[in-house]
Amino acid sequence: MVDDVIGFAGSNHGTTLLNALPTCSLVGCPIASLQQASTSRFIAALNSRQETFAGISYTNIRSNLDEVVLPSAVADARTASSSLTTGDGRITNVAVQDVCPGDLSEHLLVGTTSNTAYALAMDALTHDGPADPSRITPATCAAPLMPGIDVTNLQANLNVLAALPGLVSVVGVNLAGVPVAKEEPALKPYVFARATTPAVPAPVAAAMRPRLRITPGRIRARRTTTLRIRVTTAAGTALAKQRVRVLGRSVRTNAKGRATLRVRPAKAGLVTARATGNGLPAATKRIRVLRAR
Repeated sequence: MVDDVIGFAGSNHGTTLLNALPTCSLVGCPIASLQQASTSRFIAALNSRQETFAGISYTNIRSNLDEVVLPSAVADARTASSSLTTGDGRITNVAVQDVCPGDLSEHLLVGTTSNTAYALAMDALTHDGPADPSRITPATCAAPLMPGIDVTNLQANLNVLAALPGLVSVVGVNLAGVPVAKEEPALKPYVFARATTPAVPAPVAAAMRPRLRITPGRIRARRTTTLRIRVTTAAGTALAKQRVRVLGRSVRTNAKGRATLRVRPAKAGLVTARATGNGLPAATKRIRVLRAR
């Protein structure tokens, strides 16, 4: 459902500005600020697995003049706080100064007035994949303000200035009047794998229950037979990567929930096939092995 993610001075890896900031330990800082420190438990949890996902394009736009999200002015874009590097998504990490060296936008202005940032965002939205800085024309740099910005509009300027109390509050001068703390609070239980999973409604659980189908349903002892396997939900959705085990041999289903397996039972009787995977309950199927002729 998501095609593009575009960030303006985003602190994907927190900020070194808030690491061991004296005002936080003395008078307290907003909880959001404590969680934004690059050494915080929140940031560690946020990036504990992959940062991007297949099928989504990520454009991370920052400013080398950013005074809040640090580090930003770096030689290697991958080390900037705003940058994303892991996972299967398509990624562009770029500073506005990489495109227009004269762009003076800092943390607040990179996402509110910078024409360079605007051009990069629009490039990402109008092309397949993330923004490509090489497609930004030199004319972009000649116009420092993005379309719609009027420097004579008092209300527009006040809107930008209205963010200043929150910006100052980040470092412990609480002009925004939000609750403060002297240390980062514990993470919520849902952050961890051991958190209790909400109960799945019974109709949904029933529809998701796996079903294992195997043909033929009767085979002969001491004869090699190819089993045709299909694993679906009760609702009929194919289940890929299900591990199906029969007579000590196993195979995994493909994207269509199908697989084949050659077996050679030694004696007659009932054999139980078992399918497991994807965190779903196991599905079983009994196969009758007839006596050898």
